[in-house]
Amino acid sequence: MSSFKSDAVAGVVVWYCPKKSYVDNLKTYSKHLDHTWVIDNSPSDNFHLLDGLGSVTYFFVGRNSGVANGMNEGCSRAIQKGYQYILTMDQDSFFDENDIDRHLKMGLKVMINNEIAVVSPTFTCHVASISSSDLFEAKSSITSGSIIRLSTWRLIGGLEGKFFMDQIDHEFCIRLRREKYKIIVNPKVYMHHSIGNPITKKIFGREITSYNHYPGQRYYYIRNSLYIRRHYPEFRKQLFLYLCDIRDHCIKTILIEKEVGKKLFLMVLGFIDFLLNRYGRLEDNHPNICRIMRLGRRKNN
Repeated sequence: MSSFKSDAVAGVVVWYCPKKSYVDNLKTYSKHLDHTWVIDNSPSDNFHLLDGLGSVTYFFVGRNSGVANGMNEGCSRAIQKGYQYILTMDQDSFFDENDIDRHLKMGLKVMINNEIAVVSPTFTCHVASISSSDLFEAKSSITSGSIIRLSTWRLIGGLEGKFFMDQIDHEFCIRLRREKYKIIVNPKVYMHHSIGNPITKKIFGREITSYNHYPGQRYYYIRNSLYIRRHYPEFRKQLFLYLCDIRDHCIKTILIEKEVGKKLFLMVLGFIDFLLNRYGRLEDNHPNICRIMRLGRRKNN
């Protein structure tokens, strides 16, 4: 291992079928980091997209290993190089210049306290719900934009790879809280990030928004959420509230989104696979169903 880098932050982003805009997103933060790993889960090599971009290492996985495994790969490589902290990013997330600078400076300052494992920014969907400009402790935060203490990541075993995608960040934060670590949000730092592909429609005079994820996400949401309810009873929502969440997902899907039949079917399939203790990638678990339903490319969110 190289010498310990106490004042430097590494970065990792997981790609899947990247577009040029994802390279532009990468540029908004990579130049502020000591080094960044791009972990590519795409079916084909995309190294050419990084031509001329310094302090970035590209790693082509050769298959879709999932978001969690991609992040874990980057974190492992950062530890091997002696980094103490890492910024974890989604491919479609990006920062403005002033925000990423403030985020890194405040993150390093706050993480002098060894009880703090994660420092996260505010992002698109949460701005309206935050009333204070002061740092606050959160129960959970999304992976994208988070500065993570790597020694803590290693201590609790990294991100849960068998989830493949969805609920990965929440499960990780629950394990952190089990070990008495803290997750801090900085509302003065804003990250551009969208959840799914939101659709808003006016129904009975009221505007309703649904995240409109690709159909397979509903499979992972149900299966992985049920796993969390089973394995972390001290942190789970009341069953009534959880069932209300599922009800709302179903209602919004039916009223607003397309591919309704696929999404409802995959929610049921996620429930069945939870009962069967079957995890990993949907396409590996049910190749024939995915082929018939023509589940194609989608972003890792």
